[in-house]
Amino acid sequence: MMRATFMLVILVFVPIKGLPLNISAHDYTYPCGTRLIVYEDSSINLVSIQAWVAAGSKDEKKGEEGIAHLLEHMMFRGAEKGTGYMAKKVEALGGYINAYTSYDHTVYHLYLNSEKWKEGIKILASRLLNATFKEDEFEAEKKVVLEEIRMNNDDPDRSFYKWAFSRFYPKGHPYKHPIIGSEKTVSSFTLRDLEGFYRRNYKPWRITFIVVGNVSFGRVKDYLGKLLPRLKHSPSSLSPSYDLSIFKQSFGVFTRKDARSSRIMVAFPIPGLFSKDLPYLDLLSTYMTDGRTSPLVRELKERKRLFRSVYSYSYTPIFEGSFVVGGLIEVNSTMEGLKELLSQLYNLGFNEKRLERAKKALLSDLFFSLESLGSVARYLGYFGVDGGDWRRVNWYVSKIEEATLSDIESVYSRYIKPSRASVFILSPVKLDEKKVSSVARAFEKSRVKEVVLKNGVRIILEKNYRTPTFSMLVRAA
Repeated sequence: MMRATFMLVILVFVPIKGLPLNISAHDYTYPCGTRLIVYEDSSINLVSIQAWVAAGSKDEKKGEEGIAHLLEHMMFRGAEKGTGYMAKKVEALGGYINAYTSYDHTVYHLYLNSEKWKEGIKILASRLLNATFKEDEFEAEKKVVLEEIRMNNDDPDRSFYKWAFSRFYPKGHPYKHPIIGSEKTVSSFTLRDLEGFYRRNYKPWRITFIVVGNVSFGRVKDYLGKLLPRLKHSPSSLSPSYDLSIFKQSFGVFTRKDARSSRIMVAFPIPGLFSKDLPYLDLLSTYMTDGRTSPLVRELKERKRLFRSVYSYSYTPIFEGSFVVGGLIEVNSTMEGLKELLSQLYNLGFNEKRLERAKKALLSDLFFSLESLGSVARYLGYFGVDGGDWRRVNWYVSKIEEATLSDIESVYSRYIKPSRASVFILSPVKLDEKKVSSVARAFEKSRVKEVVLKNGVRIILEKNYRTPTFSMLVRAA
């Protein structure tokens, strides 16, 4: 007997116009400066608890490169309760805990059944605010991190990205050195160095707790308040200015014989999280390479079949960031691919239909990610901790919804300039860096075109998207 099989297909449509973003959180700062952000969601019996410490690799002094990441590891070696205390305690409650370090912060995050929220907060608060460390555990964890560094160095792509960004960022910039550090620096650390970094940076006023899920703001606020130190500290705000003139063009080839293909990376300096251009830069990236119909993917991968993959992204931390366009390509097509990539990139066309598709794609990704409690917490942290105000997530969405061609053309014209581009190539064979530089610099006048009419009149045209105006200068010989 044959059975009929039915498949239920659920189609989810994300409208763009007039779609409200239901992010409304409670925000409170304790007298000691510790901040609490709570997003109540009774639809699921889970809770995501994150502790954002405003201490990342940008806070390291010279010679400390990598110590913020090592400290993140050491926080899981609870000296007062035995090795692996935090993880064992959370897992015994049926939960999950992990952490990561960035340039700007270190984040400890866990998931629990919402009935266990008190235990989760207590585990994080007691460890972050009252950590002690043992020499033998410190030496053991140093070996773990050193092995992680070696594994990264064995990976051509990871090594390439570390190398490229160390060349992209100028000397003295807080993002110039790799977050993970180097074998040289990590090997030199002592327990005293680690304790010094901890005491200097893990202050109550540099920690924000973000709680998302089936909890009550009032109850969380009262309970966390009992765990915090009784001291007073006035919170400070950060609103950095951006200076893109400190970036100089850089061209380089990173040769790794174990790389299977070549990778091309074109990077432009852009402002960071506090910039009013933030949503438009993300939208521009989506416009360029999201989906097979996007202009760069369509031309470079689908039609000309030069690249195996094409991508772009807008990296916007607290300080200056980078707009990166790149792709994976066969070795013997590397220079041809670089020339074609730059040609397409600097002659990008804009139209309303593609813009609407990009807006839908970007907002769909954002809205679907917000179905996860952890993602809600991350957005609240990114905008609320690094960016100073979680309400900016709503501003961000509204700007994407309202974006016009003029907005996207403006950021394209101001930031995607041939004269500001740095080009880095990962290749399994040696390439001439001067040739790479020559190919890249050949486009520096690509937006200026000269036309000579039949009557001998010479016209010089420059396409500029900065303002919706037209300017003309006539000069007689």
